[in-house]
Amino acid sequence: MYECAMRLGTETYSHAGLKQQAKCYLACLNVLKLVNPNYAWIVKPVFAHQSKPSASLNPGVSPKHNIDGDILTQSTKKRMDVLEMKQIENEFLLVSARLKLTNKKETSGSAGFTGPTLSANETLALLISANLYGDAVQIAKAFDLDRRGIVEGLASKCVKLSRAKATEQDAAWEWLKENTLTQTNTASTVEAAWSLLQDLVKDLERERQSQVHRAVASRLFSLGASLPTWLVADYKKANPAELLRLFLNNGFLDLAGNFAIEYIAAALGKGKEYFGFTSAIHATAPPVWLPFNLFDQLMLELQGHISNPHFKKVNFKTEILV
Repeated sequence: MYECAMRLGTETYSHAGLKQQAKCYLACLNVLKLVNPNYAWIVKPVFAHQSKPSASLNPGVSPKHNIDGDILTQSTKKRMDVLEMKQIENEFLLVSARLKLTNKKETSGSAGFTGPTLSANETLALLISANLYGDAVQIAKAFDLDRRGIVEGLASKCVKLSRAKATEQDAAWEWLKENTLTQTNTASTVEAAWSLLQDLVKDLERERQSQVHRAVASRLFSLGASLPTWLVADYKKANPAELLRLFLNNGFLDLAGNFAIEYIAAALGKGKEYFGFTSAIHATAPPVWLPFNLFDQLMLELQGHISNPHFKKVNFKTEILV
């Protein structure tokens, strides 16, 4: 059944072929789940061609034909690969994603290559462009791919949707219904899209890391959009120093100054839980790390705008705390 699925995958690009291939994978998985987990694997023959590398041949010499034009026989060495159930499940996920892309292409009439030779990265990119973010999450997790492209694509979609006309916003329900990660009932497509982005960020961000948060914040800043409240609140706990650096690097001096004031106040014990601090600065408490280099850079930037009354006020407050 597995060999049948592989053969179907290399012979056809049609919707019917992908559907039949998915059925073969399902049959193979069902059989493997009936046996003892210790024996839930199959052996796959692999032929590795052993021939003289073309790079080592003399110029003008064909690697496939001899001087008389006859085809050279290549020696092959057969080896065996052991495939476990998890690997077959991943291949089934890929085929299911390609099948969904084919259905979407046939429904919308758009052109796109969705054949079985697509790699996991290529399939992920096509899923994002087709607004199939739930399937993109499954592929990214199964093959341990870079997850930032998913949230970056959805963040761009949220900003575009927020600035769209009412008719374009209503049409967004079509692709939002295909993404079932969000469970909240919202009255508008704009709220539903931002809610979906929030769910994706929480689902894709790895523990004690902030790459996904940084990707969303950077994309929103590049589009001239402000950060949503939930993103700032989660980013504070995950990596407040990185968020301060983003404010500063993108020219938001007022936000950076006010954020630095809250940051230092939290280190002193006022609202420390909102910045991920387990303890505040006290004589008997463990040491607390603060990004003083960033604070110095911020002070220099604020001093350059000392003539502005608003920045002067922020500068004065920051000097007192520091």
